Amino acid sequence: MNHLIRWRIRAAFNAAEDARRERTAKEGGASICYCIGDGGAVKIGLADNPWRRLDSLQTGAGRHLTMLAVVGFDTRESAAWAERKAQKRLKHLRIRGEWFQTDARAEFVRLFPNAKTGKALASRRGVN
Repeated sequence: MNHLIRWRIRAAFNAAEDARRERTAKEGGASICYCIGDGGAVKIGLADNPWRRLDSLQTGAGRHLTMLAVVGFDTRESAAWAERKAQKRLKHLRIRGEWFQTDARAEFVRLFPNAKTGKALASRRGVN
């Protein structure tokens, strides 16, 4: 593929991504705090679309990843606050970065009793 074509594809992708970010910011930026696991560790993070985030993490993961729990928030700020709260509360289980020991899943659900787990997640995506 020549350089001009690659440049045009990249420019189009970047423009679409910028437009999506701008729309999200105007809409108040509702976000979701998620807990994704691989059977040995869990990742606690923040995303507008946690299913897309799961797919992107799965690409580089050596083990099968599963969405374990999600909790939605009205604004991106409140979701970011909740993510920081969860990660600070679970720092004793931290492996590295946003990855924690498997016990963190139960703690995440205790921190956020309204989190969707199990069958509620499976019905959202189709498979878990």
